[in-house]
Amino acid sequence: MTKQSHTLILIDHDGTLCQTSSTAYDSLQYALQHALRITKITPKIIDLDSILTQLTGTTEKRLIQELISFYQVAPSKQSLFESSFYKGRAIWYQNMKSHNEFVFDTYYPDMELLIEKTIAKPNYHLGLVTGNPLRVMEERLAPHISKYFTHDGHLFGSFGEEAISRAELINSAVNKAQAIIPGFIPSRDTNGFLSNVFYIGDSQHDFIAGLSAKVKTIYIPSRSLQHSKLIRNEEYVKLLDEVLKGEMIVTNDCASSTTMNFIGLT
Repeated sequence: MTKQSHTLILIDHDGTLCQTSSTAYDSLQYALQHALRITKITPKIIDLDSILTQLTGTTEKRLIQELISFYQVAPSKQSLFESSFYKGRAIWYQNMKSHNEFVFDTYYPDMELLIEKTIAKPNYHLGLVTGNPLRVMEERLAPHISKYFTHDGHLFGSFGEEAISRAELINSAVNKAQAIIPGFIPSRDTNGFLSNVFYIGDSQHDFIAGLSAKVKTIYIPSRSLQHSKLIRNEEYVKLLDEVLKGEMIVTNDCASSTTMNFIGLT
């Protein structure tokens, strides 16, 4: 890449940019009750925690599909159920803030440092790729973080109401960047991967989504060095690293020299 080329860094939110506050689960519970109330559907006992675990690394739109199936929501009410769920989550955060009870997610120091390095370079751009809906992220993100992901007064990236899969969100974010960032042109290397787009995620699903979307992928399975080394030595990771040399790294530290060199921030 030349000095004039533009680079896009896409960052997952929960588990990657931050350690998620436990209150996020409360917001989901509230959103579900709000959607059921608005659509006049009888509540049933549901193991929401188990469903969320199964859907790790997907999107809230995918969660809505599961809930619609579980509650047997009629086709005529499905759109209202979905929009009411998203609105309910946003309302929960708004209510928490109005009562001074909102607890922000805890942002990881290595990610904050990476962001600082990124914004210091005018040809580098940040975007969010998250399973959370846009209106929820507008409420959740701390002001000192959200300003770095804001373009023309709006959060930039792809959000959980836009697609079912994380790979779709990554591709959508790239297309959006091409449309609104002057000079950003996705460039492919000999492996067919975008050489100037990076995606950072913390789950195995994020990792596979990044590679499926053919962008350079940074996988943070844990902030523990020992755990990350264990993941790096798993057979499937070793094989992918061998086949896709230069397209991926597995790390516990996004502020490390290895990560910075991979992205080109040194």
